[in-house]
Amino acid sequence: MKDIYVEFRGKYKVDGESRDSEHKGWLEVNSWSHNIRQPKSATSSSVGGHTAERVEHSDMVFVKDLDATSPKLWEACSAGYTFDEVQIDFYRANGDKRIKYLQIKL
Repeated sequence: MKDIYVEFRGKYKVDGESRDSEHKGWLEVNSWSHNIRQPKSATSSSVGGHTAERVEHSDMVFVKDLDATSPKLWEACSAGYTFDEVQIDFYRANGDKRIKYLQIKL
């Protein structure tokens, strides 16, 4: 089991429907993906090995249930609103408790 929560902070308010005691009002996320790629260069280095090109990050993609938050997110995306900060907390199960194993602040 894993739990993922997202909070958008800034002038434009997007209130989620999470009832989690530590994340009230945050969005609950079902899954997410993000890829990092570092392609090889077509040219060789002075010692004969390939060199690496710049790292490429893909978009972060979140999947969540359709709920009352969805129209606010659509509006924010359509209008080009920006947020001061976005925080994403990732938890996993550990026996009878949860452990936060990753936190991303954008």
